[in-house]
Amino acid sequence: MIFTSLPTGPLDVNCYIVGSKSTGHAAVFDPGGHVDKILSRLDDYHLKAKWIINTHGHFDHIGGNRALVEQTGAELMIHEADLPLLGVAEQHAANFGLTTELHRNRAEFCRTGIFSTSTIWNFRSFILLAILLEGSVFCSPIV
Repeated sequence: MIFTSLPTGPLDVNCYIVGSKSTGHAAVFDPGGHVDKILSRLDDYHLKAKWIINTHGHFDHIGGNRALVEQTGAELMIHEADLPLLGVAEQHAANFGLTTELHRNRAEFCRTGIFSTSTIWNFRSFILLAILLEGSVFCSPIV
């Protein structure tokens, strides 16, 4: 198993990459931005993004979604309870004096993937399991 992190986006949110050496598949969590850095890290470990997983819908966690999907073809996923946050993400960014390129509507996520508590991502040599941790945001699934 490969596990690495890097700060991305305007607020340096932690983006995590979990990958399998045997399959070369990776899950990228919370690509806040700086997609070039994320792609470089994937290349460093000879990984291909299979899933892009947003732990929640805050603008600083989803800012790199569009570019990463376009450049990797990975499946984009978010927990269904966080869909309402997507509609106000650009407004939240503006509150910080920032702009961000986001997926414009919930339908873009619905076409790709909604995960729920107990969703399993299978890497063959290990699995990741989503659990729900309620806390500072509407829904915070933990994988």
